[in-house]
Amino acid sequence: MTRQTERDATYGFVAAPAFSAVWHAQLFALTTHLYEKGLFTWPQWTAALAYQIQAQREDTEDSYYQAWMAALIACLVEQDITDIEQLQLMKDRWASAYLSTPHGQPVKLPESS
Repeated sequence: MTRQTERDATYGFVAAPAFSAVWHAQLFALTTHLYEKGLFTWPQWTAALAYQIQAQREDTEDSYYQAWMAALIACLVEQDITDIEQLQLMKDRWASAYLSTPHGQPVKLPESS
């Protein structure tokens, strides 16, 4: 994570970017959007996230967001919004699209058959 060198005069700490990877910010935005749409409650979310964080074996920034992803999946599966099989199929479709896209071109998910 890149830290800025200027100190906050009020609190005396070094300001840092909110997210060190694009996928961290995307995951945060997706989670808050799904919460705002009412797909799960905040208590459900915090319980799922706490459980996933406690289950971690590593303590890194990426592992925190991996726990975040696992918590989001748990919330969506618990609410019967999706299931693990559908998530795996979508992951496989995106991986295939990514691997078949020429360098520098946008990745497009083909229509499902």
